[in-house]
Amino acid sequence: MIAVRLATSDDAEVIGRHTSSVQQLHNEALPFIFKPPSADLFPPQKLATLIADPNCIVAVAEIGGKVVGHIYSAIVNRSENEFNRADSYLYIYQIGVDDDARRQGAGTALITFIRDRARALGLTTLQVDHWAFNGRARDFFEACRFSPMKVMMRQALRDG
Repeated sequence: MIAVRLATSDDAEVIGRHTSSVQQLHNEALPFIFKPPSADLFPPQKLATLIADPNCIVAVAEIGGKVVGHIYSAIVNRSENEFNRADSYLYIYQIGVDDDARRQGAGTALITFIRDRARALGLTTLQVDHWAFNGRARDFFEACRFSPMKVMMRQALRDG
């Protein structure tokens, strides 16, 4: 059975490991953008700061008492301007699941937990993004009922 709970400072090491794993995937695909993972990527004090922030939600998924995944999100408030209406939503900054725990429902359980928290806060929208190379992320988010809303494109102006 999968249990999802709010993260504590005791979860810093495993969240750091998940973050490094995702960073490695990004670095391998786009090394001209992403640095290799390092110890400074997600130190325990960063988790402590996020846990203390009332606008952030950091949660972990456990299977059999072992943390196998995490999610980190925060409330984003956008002011109205001449182009856009004001908007508030919960943005998912990170989600990671251990390789050996994938396809067991931990990621879906984390999204459900965050969705329920967002609703409880009176928010009506979740947002997340992923890099185009990451088809696994795209497929997962689509399976969780996310749909595309913006496409960002890039053109390199020099070789390398």
